[in-house]
Amino acid sequence: LDVAGPVYETLLQRMKDGGMADAFETRRGQNPLVDSGIRVARHVDDDGERVSLAFVYKVAAEIGRLGDNIRYIRDAIHHDAILNTVISLPHRFDSILSHTRWASVGAINVINCHPVDHHEEGQIRDDGGIIHVCLNGDIDNYQELRGDLLQKGVKVPGDVTTDTKIIPLLVADHMKDGCDVAEAFRRAVN
Repeated sequence: LDVAGPVYETLLQRMKDGGMADAFETRRGQNPLVDSGIRVARHVDDDGERVSLAFVYKVAAEIGRLGDNIRYIRDAIHHDAILNTVISLPHRFDSILSHTRWASVGAINVINCHPVDHHEEGQIRDDGGIIHVCLNGDIDNYQELRGDLLQKGVKVPGDVTTDTKIIPLLVADHMKDGCDVAEAFRRAVN
């Protein structure tokens, strides 16, 4: 979700008034790739200060009945008081990225479930946009690309072992070099 700066301040007040401020801060402070993580990113565009909020819902249950994982995610979204507060406010746009894939490369755990983002090990800053990626396939040259990023000083998180993590890291790296998001994505997948 993308909201104007003043709307974000209204959101913070509504969460405080509704007793959700502590839960919001706790979810913001956790790894944004785990279930119920929230990433907040501030940025400035032609319309002024904007705030992007990304809500993550994930499950990595290997054993169960067909449909259990998606049922869990739907219930989590439906009952999320913070998300419902955010979407009740005026926002420029929202997008939903949904995928029920486990990592085929890497451990089957919540952190490796898709989507994955571009944040580096230890990165806690809240500026810039948010890049999320889902992939249905494998990246054959993942180790080579990971090594190239490590040599450039990119801090690839050690606990994220899915090869898909390399795509948003590459996109972010190309954007640091001055590419817009479309060109950065084109170069990353090239």
